[in-house]
Amino acid sequence: MAQTIARRPPGPQGDTDSVAWTAATRPEPGIRLEFISQNGVYKSPELFDRDGRRLSTAGFEVPIAGFSVSGQMYIFHTTDRICEARGAGGLDVFWLGPDAGIRSTWSNPIVDGGTWRPLAEVSQPHAARVPPAIAAVSRLDRLADVFWIDEAGGIGTAFANPSVAKGTWQTFSLPRAEITARADASLAAVARSLGGVDLFWSGTDDAVWTTFFNPQFAQGQWQIPFRIHGTAAIRAPSPIVAVNRLDELLDVFWFEADGGIGSAFANPAIDGGHWQKFSLPRGEFTARADSPLAAVKRSHGGVDLFWIGSDDCVWTTFFNPQVDRGRWQAPFAIRSAGRVRARSPIAAVNRQDDLLDLFWFEADGGIGSAFSNPVIARGDWQKFSLPRGAPAHPDSPLAAVVRAHHGVDLFFIDWDSAVSSTYFNPQFLRGQWQAPFRITGPTAANLPSGLAAISRHNGLPPKTLMRRTVLAIARNNDPTDLHALFDFSKLTEGGKFLNVACATAPNGAAGAPFEGPLLLAWGSARYRESNVYLACAPLGAAHLQSSWRFYTGLGADATSARWSSLQGLSAPLFIDPQVGELSVMRVEALGLWLLLYNAASPRGIVARVASSPWGPWSDPVLIFDPRADKLGYGNFMHDPGGNDHLSDCGRDQDVGGEYGPYLIDRYTQKEHLLLGGPPQVYVYFVLSTWNPYNTMLMTATIQREGDIA
Repeated sequence: MAQTIARRPPGPQGDTDSVAWTAATRPEPGIRLEFISQNGVYKSPELFDRDGRRLSTAGFEVPIAGFSVSGQMYIFHTTDRICEARGAGGLDVFWLGPDAGIRSTWSNPIVDGGTWRPLAEVSQPHAARVPPAIAAVSRLDRLADVFWIDEAGGIGTAFANPSVAKGTWQTFSLPRAEITARADASLAAVARSLGGVDLFWSGTDDAVWTTFFNPQFAQGQWQIPFRIHGTAAIRAPSPIVAVNRLDELLDVFWFEADGGIGSAFANPAIDGGHWQKFSLPRGEFTARADSPLAAVKRSHGGVDLFWIGSDDCVWTTFFNPQVDRGRWQAPFAIRSAGRVRARSPIAAVNRQDDLLDLFWFEADGGIGSAFSNPVIARGDWQKFSLPRGAPAHPDSPLAAVVRAHHGVDLFFIDWDSAVSSTYFNPQFLRGQWQAPFRITGPTAANLPSGLAAISRHNGLPPKTLMRRTVLAIARNNDPTDLHALFDFSKLTEGGKFLNVACATAPNGAAGAPFEGPLLLAWGSARYRESNVYLACAPLGAAHLQSSWRFYTGLGADATSARWSSLQGLSAPLFIDPQVGELSVMRVEALGLWLLLYNAASPRGIVARVASSPWGPWSDPVLIFDPRADKLGYGNFMHDPGGNDHLSDCGRDQDVGGEYGPYLIDRYTQKEHLLLGGPPQVYVYFVLSTWNPYNTMLMTATIQREGDIA
């Protein structure tokens, strides 16, 4: 494929949000839109199961594809969305051992009743510098990474992957920076989507340094560390914390020389993702000299920060994109928390629907806590104390982690250098906090020690997912009166077709399991974390569940396709586990199948082509980059860093985003640039933009060069 150009075609430019359909056969100069009226108002689709009970059709539960056979309309429709907690509750804890090596233990509710396992040596002795800095992330399913600052001031790391060396810890060193880590440096790690990781620390030049790796960039190699420009004013000592708060938008925070909070952010939609520095509002009291710093992200991209002021009280500030135009608020003290012990750490979590928990050490070595619940006392902070056990060591760190069922686990090092824990589980003992208990023997830790804890899952926040997709019949061909025939795919049963794109092959397809006209369906499973799969059925029998067959790969001759009646055996058409919304059509003028989907890497709308429905599919080609030459941002997609006046009301801080590139095959147009030369084809698709919440009509120009094998 060559010369792919995406542009915004002429036509209606209104900004009214509506749902409509058209019978127009050409897209230009304009399209007449119609809708099904109910007393002059758009009639929303209604979906019923086979017993006549109404199924959910709220946000994220929508019609996604359709086809007609013998004049009868059928619709694929998602329903029963779920909010996934992203993990089964397995925990890993890391600290510095007596020999200055990184040590760990783990617990999983489904292994030996959740008993904490014997200690594991993550690194060799003397791998970490003392005092240590330790950070950990869980970036992919069951894959854990831990990082530390080594004796030379570089970054050491280890990972454990159940599919590599039976899950044993594998160590390696990251590329060295020109400046080593400061003696008092802290270390922060944040996981991105698709398995990427970013690290942050302070260098001997008093600047924030960072490095990262992205599995889909530079062959997944860790990058040479670099300085975040303009950050050379970090207080000594200063913690560093970081969050991935929204769609790869990273924030990093530290204390500046005057005790205020400095920050920088990187937004892929602003200045190519380069780091931008800014300072937060100052409070009445500066941060205490030994103050920790904790950050937690809320839904909608909000962030809360916590630290200890020079008045020994816990202070906080926050910003919420939906409050005060997304401005950071003036810091204020959480007076209900009282005074905090000297050298006390702070830990904070968002355990459920913006219910925040905050933890610290009190004067007697016990753990103090406060919570903020938006539905209790208008979200004002409420203090309470946890059950007492062996007191925390004066130099103990504190780590908190959220796991399944919105439970919280805390970890600290007690007076006898044992790693200890306490927890609460809403589904256990009425949700009461348990008395602290040891998960290691005494003298397991070397103090002062870093401490990190993770829930072994894919490292992402709770995510809304489609639970199932049904095939429904439209009664009287009314697309708002839908009745489910059967479950086409269920996420909980390993379904691969939660998102569906379908197309007909009137003349069949060589290698398909049926002769005659076919209905082809391409699908993706976990939302925007899936490869692409293929299924087919005889066109006249597609409404029968037993008719469907699923592509399971190529045969021994590497050319013929294999098929199964079991969806769970489906094989991906290519490896690119980031697909959600997708669309496919046959481009007859080129003799190719064309697939579009939105992608995070490369960012934008991606196209692939193939000669047969199952491939082999070409490498991806970026046909729409929202950041290129104001093609998207600043034109019809909102950029919070610009003055584009494109945002929906009240959403100024919400970044626009491209998704849902659905092809309209009847609009395809063919032209010849030269007599007898290769044809050039204009394909049209609709594109959603998130902010403003709108849909655009787009076109891409495609010209075939050479053979597509």
